[in-house]
Amino acid sequence: MRIAAAAVLVACLVGCGHEETTEQRCRRTIDHVKAIVVASEAKGAGRGKRMLGGAAEIASMSMCTRDGLSAEQADCITGTRDLDQLLAVGSCPAIRAKKPRWLVLPPKKLLRSEPEAGEQPEPGQ
Repeated sequence: MRIAAAAVLVACLVGCGHEETTEQRCRRTIDHVKAIVVASEAKGAGRGKRMLGGAAEIASMSMCTRDGLSAEQADCITGTRDLDQLLAVGSCPAIRAKKPRWLVLPPKKLLRSEPEAGEQPEPGQ
């Protein structure tokens, strides 16, 4: 029993009271977006080219830290696994409630529902 209580105390000392700052949250989220774009380019998708790089990344970080990014918004964005999910993140309730200005998403009508020529459909589609 004492060991369990000590473990809870140590866990609380390490995790309790440590909240991610807006700057940390923005950096983590923008790094995630950048990683997805780079991965999509490596697959030859081409649709993510220059979506976020160089000056755009700096401007995005500046705007994100100035405007703020909620934990819920960050979770929606960082929960995406590929470019299609990232481009569809606008359907997430936290993003629908207040879309971050730095996050550029295509209009819903442009989101593809069919694979492009040469791509294999994902299982279940």
